[in-house]
Amino acid sequence: MSGTDERPAQAPSAAARPASLTFTETDDGRGFDPASTGYGTGLQGIADRLGALDGSLEVTSRAGAGTCVTGTVPTSPPIPEAKEEVLTS
Repeated sequence: MSGTDERPAQAPSAAARPASLTFTETDDGRGFDPASTGYGTGLQGIADRLGALDGSLEVTSRAGAGTCVTGTVPTSPPIPEAKEEVLTS
């Protein structure tokens, strides 16, 4: 027997994975009023990329109070709804 571990690798089960991954970035900068200011190129690019992965982006900010950016991405594809079948005899 060689000195290597010959057992097959085991992948984590789907139940062991979280449903989504989330990142948050905050700063204490100038902030802005989200109601009157749209996303700039950077935030829009992040929102588009997360959206392509069925994720989401939340931006909270207030003038003079900094900004918080939170993105969420699902870790697996959505489970399709079960279709009910009616069996007749």
